[in-house]
Amino acid sequence: MNIPNIKDKYYITYGIFYLLGILTFIPNYFLINANRYWMFKFRFMGSQTEPEDPNIGPGPPKERNVLQASFPACYYIVSQLSVIIFILLTAAFSKTLPPPDKRISAALLCTLVFYVVNVIFCNLVTDSFQGVFFFLVMCIACFLGVSSAVILVSLFEMVRKFPVQYYSAILTGQALCGVVSALIQILTISVTDVPVYGGFIFFGIGTLLVLVTIAVYWYSKRNSQYFIYNVGNDPNVEVTFAHRKFFPRIWSIIRASSTSTKMCVSSLIIVVGTTAIVYPGFMSLVVSQETTGKGGDPWAEMYFVPVITFLIASLCDLCGRVLAGKVRQPDNQLLILAIAVARMSFLPLFLFSNALPRVNLPVLFFDVPYILFIIIFSFSNGYLISLCVTLVPTTVHTEEEKSSVTIMIVISAVLAGAVCSFLSLLFIYAI
Repeated sequence: MNIPNIKDKYYITYGIFYLLGILTFIPNYFLINANRYWMFKFRFMGSQTEPEDPNIGPGPPKERNVLQASFPACYYIVSQLSVIIFILLTAAFSKTLPPPDKRISAALLCTLVFYVVNVIFCNLVTDSFQGVFFFLVMCIACFLGVSSAVILVSLFEMVRKFPVQYYSAILTGQALCGVVSALIQILTISVTDVPVYGGFIFFGIGTLLVLVTIAVYWYSKRNSQYFIYNVGNDPNVEVTFAHRKFFPRIWSIIRASSTSTKMCVSSLIIVVGTTAIVYPGFMSLVVSQETTGKGGDPWAEMYFVPVITFLIASLCDLCGRVLAGKVRQPDNQLLILAIAVARMSFLPLFLFSNALPRVNLPVLFFDVPYILFIIIFSFSNGYLISLCVTLVPTTVHTEEEKSSVTIMIVISAVLAGAVCSFLSLLFIYAI
């Protein structure tokens, strides 16, 4: 939308979309990045362990209990389910809910509250009620997922009123969430090797990030003429199927879409679903072959998971998204679908990587092969997702169709991730 004489001064509004894009993926990646903290909180409590001693490690990976092994997958499943349910509800009742900018404000405040709760939990000794604490963390995951869903739907409603590069800011911000989360975790580990103190720093920085986002967002709402003008003036945006209910509208979108569109969306579903099966729930359990859980090599004990599984994976995903936006090849939908299906061959490779604990299957691939797998897997994830999202609008012609297809893309991707995340638990118990 071309707006004369009104510019995004200092790119404040652009930065807001970046920050909000990051926050929409916080339930997926941020909390799980505090892997060492969670493993400590859910460690096995033997008779010789002093509950109040914060210097005790999370224990050897081979001896992880049910709570430790299940936490990443359970957290991801709960957050994804809450996201998809409230994406559907928010989209279905968007006309009766407050405007998108007010919804985002409320969701940001809720996110802040639950981050503060996590900071408080860092200072509580939860060893005597680990099961209850596990349940409470799942509740937090659910509420953060709800907030994320509200922000996501509201963002996509709002971004239609801005130039196309602001849409890219949201997508890039989502990709940056994993990078930011991993960097904060690595910084935390470098400051202290005590899991409780590390968790406090980690969630403290996360709380600060949410606070900064709220402050900049509210500042833009009140002082940025560019933001105020765009949110309040939207003459070019058409309401798609306004006379029809939400779910019949979605079904009509699917039925009316072309074969090319369906192939692109199918590829997107396969890519997102394949990734959700192993990342982050299963892959966060993969440790270095040098890990003993008793100290020793800092790289193997503390840095391997945040650097390799989270930082490298997120950076490769981000690079894939950026490159796909520039190259946009291949543009053959059938070839993209074939690549998406072929990418599923990584699943058994990760299954035989060094994920612990394991009882049934041997380890065939250790550090170096695993790192190669994760680089290719993550890069292809970002590249194919960005390619599919970029190509789908080119298969339709009218603005109304593009708006409809965008809705279908968002719902399809999130639903695929939510459904396939259940399989991560099967992977965990299979090994």
